Amino acid sequence: MKSINLTLGQILTSPSQYVIPAFQRYYRWDQPQWDKLWADLTDLQQPGKTGRHFLGFLVLIPESVIPGQVAKYHLIDGQQRLTTLSLLLCALRDASKVAGSEELAQEIALTTLEHQFKKGTDRYRIFPKLRDRDQYIACLGGEPPVEGRLGSAMRYFAGRLTTIPGSGTEEGLRAFFALLTQRLEFIYAQLEGENPFNIFKSLNSTGVPLGQADLIRNFVFMQVPVEDLDEFEETLWKPTEHRFENAQGNIDELAFSSFFRDYLMRHGEYVPPGDTFESFQRHYAATDFDPKQVAVDLKQASEWYEILRGHRPDPNPQLENALSTLRQLDSSTTYSLLLNLYQRRQHHKLSDHDMAEVLRMLAGFILRRLVCGENSRGYARMFIQAISAVGDQVVDGLRQFLEARDFPDTPRFVEAFTRFNLYGSRYRKVVLEAIERANDHKEPVVLTNAQVEHIMPQTLTDAWRSALGPDAEQIHATWLHTAGNLTLTGYNAELHNKPFSDKRKEYDESNIVMTRQLAELETWGDAEIRQRGESMAQVAATIWPGPAAPVRRIDQETKTTPSRFDLRLRYWTGFREHLKTVGSSLVLHNPRPYYDRRCGRLAPRIILYAYFNLRNQRIAVGVRFDGKPQRDLFHALRESRDAIEAEVGAKLVWTHGPNLSVCEILLRNPVDPTDETLWPAYFDWMRRSLETFQRVVGPRVDKSQGAKPPHSEINSSATGALYLEYWSALRGRLIQSESAVKPQKPLPQHWTTFAIGRSGIHLGAVASVTKSEIRVELIFSGSLAKPHFHLLLKDKDAVEAELGMNVEWLKLPARKESHVVLRRLDSDPSHREEWPEQHAWLQDKLEAFHKVFGPRIKELNAENDTSEPTPP
Repeated sequence: MKSINLTLGQILTSPSQYVIPAFQRYYRWDQPQWDKLWADLTDLQQPGKTGRHFLGFLVLIPESVIPGQVAKYHLIDGQQRLTTLSLLLCALRDASKVAGSEELAQEIALTTLEHQFKKGTDRYRIFPKLRDRDQYIACLGGEPPVEGRLGSAMRYFAGRLTTIPGSGTEEGLRAFFALLTQRLEFIYAQLEGENPFNIFKSLNSTGVPLGQADLIRNFVFMQVPVEDLDEFEETLWKPTEHRFENAQGNIDELAFSSFFRDYLMRHGEYVPPGDTFESFQRHYAATDFDPKQVAVDLKQASEWYEILRGHRPDPNPQLENALSTLRQLDSSTTYSLLLNLYQRRQHHKLSDHDMAEVLRMLAGFILRRLVCGENSRGYARMFIQAISAVGDQVVDGLRQFLEARDFPDTPRFVEAFTRFNLYGSRYRKVVLEAIERANDHKEPVVLTNAQVEHIMPQTLTDAWRSALGPDAEQIHATWLHTAGNLTLTGYNAELHNKPFSDKRKEYDESNIVMTRQLAELETWGDAEIRQRGESMAQVAATIWPGPAAPVRRIDQETKTTPSRFDLRLRYWTGFREHLKTVGSSLVLHNPRPYYDRRCGRLAPRIILYAYFNLRNQRIAVGVRFDGKPQRDLFHALRESRDAIEAEVGAKLVWTHGPNLSVCEILLRNPVDPTDETLWPAYFDWMRRSLETFQRVVGPRVDKSQGAKPPHSEINSSATGALYLEYWSALRGRLIQSESAVKPQKPLPQHWTTFAIGRSGIHLGAVASVTKSEIRVELIFSGSLAKPHFHLLLKDKDAVEAELGMNVEWLKLPARKESHVVLRRLDSDPSHREEWPEQHAWLQDKLEAFHKVFGPRIKELNAENDTSEPTPP
């Protein structure tokens, strides 16, 4: 690699053309990046500000350097910055024309934007890729208005140019031109004999990260001969991308990446979201694939995907009707399965009739389980597993697969639906509309503007209490939000809390059958709501079909379920064999039936761990820091959290115990740990993730052994000694008085903690020298922190009445913890003469918190508690 420092003027005025290669991203900068660039330029213009401003690397690979012709270079890194600056120069050229300085406008155009004596595409100093090309050339030609992101960038800078010193004069504009060309500096790096795609993939200095779809696109384009790239993009690739453009013409990166992931999973192999590109690359790099055939296949799949997302209907009315029902249930977890079924249908292995039946079955499975209170958490993997399970007999195979996974039967569904809180569901209008359409309409009913109406109102009036009788409150609490008490109307506001006798008159004039039928009733109460709810449930059971009678799960009577100890032992044994097979440097000694296993170390007492969590249904890997110097290092690393997570390529969990006794950096993966057919994939994920921690965290551990924790209270050894003495005195007081609050071993820090009988929740005491404050806290941490906090918050009035004081309820939405806090201000822990009074206050409040919160905490959601133990 040859590199040299060059100004923007030296780069653009050279006899070269910078070609943005086909595998590059489209222009992606937007206002946040434009704002940052303009802020840098504004700073450069400040009085007394001298020198150059460094804008990073420009990495290029020569395409052709022929004497007498424009030298062409592939711009591997720096596209976003160089394109943006070129658009700024276009805006400056136009501003010069408006100011009457044609000479400056010509100088800008012919020295930085175009080669004066060249023709055709050689004329342009920067030559963008196909999709951006028309916009860019229009900007160079000064053809307003230019649509799209490039046109927006040019208009943005045109507006900002009005704010520079002397903006309306040639002198001011020329000074700004000189600033751009002479004081913006790049490291200009030229590569020779390198693979441009590999270089591009490893460079990302623009501030707009490469997405999974970006990387896949680049990988495919690198397999296409250079002379075929434009045609390949225009005829094969662009139609697929076009289906994921938003209203502004920009590609929805998240939706496009999701499409690639669903496309990869259509054969039944689960792909974690962050591994989409790696999975794509592994799949195709191992074969001599034809990029044109891949593009054709993706184009076809994207057409089906467009139908699945509801962006256009399926040509078959029967299928479209079934799809419409499924789409309304936010069924994106079924897309991989449906892509597989569409492919079978295309190859005449699945009829339209069977396809429609499968779609209705999936819709029934999703809605029936929702109504019956079943968990939807595992759908993403469940529907992927179904692809391999259905076999050639798709309808029967899928039915058996779903019935083995708690597919509610009709009697169970009808009973649950009758009492289901439909109004509290996001599908309330979807369900009511579907039931209404099931009525015998002579012409299609229009329900677009209809609203969901409570027949018995949400607030009972005296007239309604009288009509409902002595059990009015119970009837209201039981049936208010159920389907039997809901209907559709365009006059919701007018009806409001009117008596049923008045509402009947309005209902009688409704065009909606389910509403008009209500006018036939004389009264509205417990019996009528129940009967109507059961009738609606029977109709719902036909719209969302399922088993007619209870079904027995696979081998439910004869199959023996292995204990969690057996599963863990088998899993760790298999993982150790996997590490040996692939030749990993990781070592797992002596598999044991525990949820965690040590897999190596980065430094003394800094250990790599793997976790197999059956209770919380996830696997995880982590780096554990045990001991004070190691904990200090953990806090130092957390200061570089963004950089570490960017290198790992995933969001990490940074966690510690109540006393910071153990700190961990974790990467979690929600899975079904009991499905042993997926264990090989889990083994591979664990190994790759642990090796990533070795690669990313390992060097930082070696470099940062002396890092200090970022706790402002621990300023010196003297302050630490003060806190140690302060907590030791409080501990002695609690022990001597035989307090119910059991003290921990004191540490030289500004806080200490106490158990309160529930993992994930503890009492804390804080003494702050810097704030002259002491306080008592109830701290919620772990996976159930927010649910537990909100359950207690519901009893706020009762809690504070029992405490005899008001406390602060801190939800802390941006953090995983939540706190309940009581403070005492103007209490400086450095004043030793005040310690007896401060300790008396702390003891009194800690005991009050322990007495009031302790019993409540033990009863929190006890039957569904997953907080003990608290593994990753």
